[in-house]
Amino acid sequence: RSAVTTDNFKDLNAREGGPLTGMSKTMNGYIYAFKRTQLYQLVRTGLRTRAYDSHRLSTVVGALPGSIAEGKDQTGAACLYFADPTVGPCRIGKGGIQWCGQDILTTWETVNTDATVVSRSLYYPDARQWWLWVSTGTSNTPDLLFVLQTEKMQETDQGLRRGWTTFTSDLAEALSACLFSDNIEDNAARSLELRPFIGLSTDKILICDTGTEDNGVAYTARMVGAPRLVAGLLNKFGVKVCAIAAKAATGVGVVVKLIRDFGLETQSATIDLTASSAGETTVIRTLDDLGLSGCRAVQLEITDPTTPGTVGAWTMQLFAAKTEPEETA
Repeated sequence: RSAVTTDNFKDLNAREGGPLTGMSKTMNGYIYAFKRTQLYQLVRTGLRTRAYDSHRLSTVVGALPGSIAEGKDQTGAACLYFADPTVGPCRIGKGGIQWCGQDILTTWETVNTDATVVSRSLYYPDARQWWLWVSTGTSNTPDLLFVLQTEKMQETDQGLRRGWTTFTSDLAEALSACLFSDNIEDNAARSLELRPFIGLSTDKILICDTGTEDNGVAYTARMVGAPRLVAGLLNKFGVKVCAIAAKAATGVGVVVKLIRDFGLETQSATIDLTASSAGETTVIRTLDDLGLSGCRAVQLEITDPTTPGTVGAWTMQLFAAKTEPEETA
């Protein structure tokens, strides 16, 4: 109900900074309104004639249309995620406005902010993930999905770091997205277990985070770590032996690869994650033959075998490597 004798409109500096690109639900007692380059906080006044006061929090930070999602931070506190056109993913919470996109900044620079559908977003509570779809290159609709594992984030001098994964293919092409019951196809009362649902331009609606395939197509899962300069840039070192801990999975294999000096040389080994004895939930594999010498930097890559998606999912828990210094450059 609106009183007809009051002014029921709130102007946010007219068209300065462009039109509104989104507005949040109430979060920690406030409503947040976004333009592409401006951010406002709306505060209830308790007055019938002026229900809200507005405070402009920034004239440089804003949000892309469709990128705003209410969620939780790494501590479980309520926060608001959004994507700034220039620097990418950001967050508003108990720490104020914080940048989340340092780890994906190079990829973010490919985002087409002029696309017809530039972004879509949702928070997936059961997995503690923020899903952000974006259009890249010359694409006018989303073709890349960023997923942030929120409890993996860490606060640093460069903003919030860690937790990012990227996806392509059908999963990344959402024109619309929402959460809905995972038993949608059952003739039963709707479950309270919610899964992400996405709508594609091909007139398909897909339920996400189920099974080990992407709409019936096998895909390759791949994890790549950051380069490690164990002995510093001026010194060399060798990797002598490695070990890995992973969740036991019958018949599942993964390829573990070491990459020397940004791709100059690679060494790999395939390991089986089948439990060695009944009741074993975590397997530990020592990789005696996986090593490198003459390294200035080394990276770890873990990926599916040549034929992906046929044996099931895998979960890595810990990787360790023994290194020794070599000659100084």
